[in-house]
Amino acid sequence: MDTMNIINSWHKNREINMPYCTRCGSELPPEAAFCPNCGAPAPTVVVPTTPPLPSYAPIRPLGVSIIAVLDIIGAIFLFILGFLMLTLSAYMGGTRGFGGVLGILATFGGLGMLGLGAVSFIEGWGLWNMKAWGFWLAIITGIIGIVLDIISLGSIISLISLIIGIIILIYLYSVRHLFLRQHPKPS
Repeated sequence: MDTMNIINSWHKNREINMPYCTRCGSELPPEAAFCPNCGAPAPTVVVPTTPPLPSYAPIRPLGVSIIAVLDIIGAIFLFILGFLMLTLSAYMGGTRGFGGVLGILATFGGLGMLGLGAVSFIEGWGLWNMKAWGFWLAIITGIIGIVLDIISLGSIISLISLIIGIIILIYLYSVRHLFLRQHPKPS
């Protein structure tokens, strides 16, 4: 059954009282309970109530949306920096000595940034779509980030990064039920 047939049948079923008596055929007033001619009950059509369509994706909280968007923006910056470092390494790769070492370091740095960008993009996409694996990826990368912040704790930036990482992990833990419940498969 196509969409127009469904809509038309729904509109037909919205009429509460039929305009004519089914027994004698005489016209009925709009609010008549019985036919004024023969006394038969006025036919009524039951208005079908359509159940709400099941939602297969939970509602995404604003905090999860913000984290997902920041992950994707961070991934874009990491991709750009990774490609720039790989381009730089191509120019440095032909020289010998110290330039060759810098070219190799720039190559590995660029590849590392591309890899981190891919992980960040996948994490952001998983959080945006409320996937359980996106939640777990965010938890794992958050814990790794906190450990690295603790190791490099010596500047105010790493302290701020540590505090933000802890806040994000606490927030994700508080909304974990939205990620971890089972969702019915669409049929």
